[in-house]
Order: sequence, then structure tokens, then C-alpha cells
Amino acid sequence: MNTAKFIFKVFDIFVLVLGCLFWLLSEIVKNAFGWFNFAFAVVLICGLWGISSIIQGAILKEKVVVKRARLIIGGVFLVVSASSLIWAINLPGNIVLPLICLIVALALFAGLFISGGKKWDLADNEKEGYKNYYERKAEEEQKKAEEKSANE
Repeated sequence: MNTAKFIFKVFDIFVLVLGCLFWLLSEIVKNAFGWFNFAFAVVLICGLWGISSIIQGAILKEKVVVKRARLIIGGVFLVVSASSLIWAINLPGNIVLPLICLIVALALFAGLFISGGKKWDLADNEKEGYKNYYERKAEEEQKKAEEKSANE
């Protein structure tokens, strides 16, 4: 496994444990962690997972499709995090949709620059040095002819 991927997996699991630990502490030690509830746990976990997914999409060397998927997943996590934050601190309902639209727009914007505007991976025939069927067959025939002349 790639070291960077391993570090991100450890981070994601650590965030889950941290969110659950804080939620548990909010039930056990009400005077110190009473403000932390399930909504804040979702904000913490989904927010950090969303940021982690977007960073993975930005820095890991993967196919464009995987990069885009990571960015979309990161955007979804951030939308869930923002919705939970609104629910946790009782923000006015009229800013919910603009906030969600802003997060989606920023995720799409980041996706455009991170993937370099490519929609999918390059096909083989678009890569440098690609040879079509006829070129490969001609090379094979040439190699066979050279080997035959070398043996004679």
C-alpha cells in the first residue's frame, strides 16, 4: 500500500475515533463536554473526512476518474458537515441552500483545477509513442526479417 494512502486511512480512522470519543465524553462529563452532541460529532467527522478526500484527490497520483470521485465524495461530506453545523447551532434556515450550493460550486471548481480539466483518462492512442496495429505488425515483420537474415 502506498504510504500516503496509508496515512490518510489512519487519519480518517483517527477522526472517527476522536468524534466518537468526544461524543462519549459529552455524555459522561456533562459539565466539560456538554456542548458537544451528535450533530457536532457529525460536523467533526464529515468535515475532516471531506477535507481529507479533497486533499487526497489533489495530491495522490491516481486516474482522473478516481480523482474526480474523491472530490465529489469530499464535497458530499462537506455538505453533510455544513448541514449538521446548521442543525447544531441553529442557524437560520434561509442560509442552508446557499451554503450547500457554495460548497458544491467550490468542489466543482477545485475538481476542474485538480484534474487539469480532463474528463477521463487519456486513451492509449493519445499517449506519446503510441503505435497502431499496422505499425506494430510492420515492426514485428521487420524484426522477423532481421532475425532470419542474421541466422542465415
